[in-house]
Amino acid sequence: MADHHELSNILIRQYRNYPCLELQDLIKLIYQNEFGGGHMIQNESEAFVRLKKEWEQNHKSGAPKPMSAGAADTSQDTGHGYYESIGNGLCRLYLNEQIPVTLLSCIHRMFCRTANTVNGSISSFEEKCLVLQHCCSRGDLPFSEDEYHSYMNTYREMGYPVLSHSTVYHAAYRPAYRIVYEVYGYYLSVIGRIAKLLSEQEYVTVVIDGRCASGKSTLAELLSSVFDAAVIHMDDFFLQAQQRTEKRLEEPGGNIDYERFYAETAEGLLCHREFTYQKFQCATMTLEDYIKVPLKPLRIVEGAYSLHPGCCLKPDFKIFLDVSKDAQSRCILQRNGPHMHRRFLQEWIPMENRYFEYYGIKEDCHMVLDNSEVISVNQDNHTKFQFL
Repeated sequence: MADHHELSNILIRQYRNYPCLELQDLIKLIYQNEFGGGHMIQNESEAFVRLKKEWEQNHKSGAPKPMSAGAADTSQDTGHGYYESIGNGLCRLYLNEQIPVTLLSCIHRMFCRTANTVNGSISSFEEKCLVLQHCCSRGDLPFSEDEYHSYMNTYREMGYPVLSHSTVYHAAYRPAYRIVYEVYGYYLSVIGRIAKLLSEQEYVTVVIDGRCASGKSTLAELLSSVFDAAVIHMDDFFLQAQQRTEKRLEEPGGNIDYERFYAETAEGLLCHREFTYQKFQCATMTLEDYIKVPLKPLRIVEGAYSLHPGCCLKPDFKIFLDVSKDAQSRCILQRNGPHMHRRFLQEWIPMENRYFEYYGIKEDCHMVLDNSEVISVNQDNHTKFQFL
């Protein structure tokens, strides 16, 4: 029922923001909510040509931005000004004049990945259409129930084909967008910054540091899905049992084996070559498997302590992920259970905070993102980001 309430709000908001829309446009939104773009991408090269052509046409004609999406949130530097949610973890990502050409290939990959992984069903689509019927019956929308039933009966007889926007909607708003997972829209500015760097240099190293449960691993995975990046996890470099002396653990950030990180990975990153390192296994407190890190245009180091000076990294782009104490606590409790939750609060979070403050990690980053909102939303929905 929570999903139905969300969809109801989205439909009402669509009408308020796009008052010229017709019933067809709302049904199209529900179709996209359930099925994504509505079709698999059979030929990705042709799909990219269409996207680029549409982007060029919009830049020439000055196509308007979505009315419900204002300017980008520069205080957070997220992509909020470029997309609007259509529910079910999806959004419309608009090809407006603020989208640079360097982002097009990224948007194309997001679109293809979304289109080829979203699975919907007719029964669920029909159930969601009932939400639209209820909105009409309550007077939340300027369409009668008779109009709804008349349109839906015809549409059902046609077999529910993919819909275009109405002629009136096209004339008023000149829509130009792609359906992608909403999390891509949320991190669009991060993706854009990296895309720009990759257009200027052959190799880019990105480091994602930040508070525990702030979404560092999730962001790294997302970026890897967009750029086919190699990802290195700082969890692979915690101290072995014999290294955990009282003196070492008193050192800010001393619970990470930054010496081994420097010896096994830093040179490979700085010299742009393939390398291997040994992975720390928490269960045995020893080093076990070897991990090969291929040479790729983008390589990402993620995890708390990844910006420790002892790692001797020289990243091209440094990101700090923040999260409120409340959202962090709830996420850890849900993810790790009560016992580990206590250890995080009493041991590990204070150690992280001392490291952040001592080295001024947050202040030294190129971008700081407060993920409290997105972490809370995913906790409330009991879902993970759907692109994974």
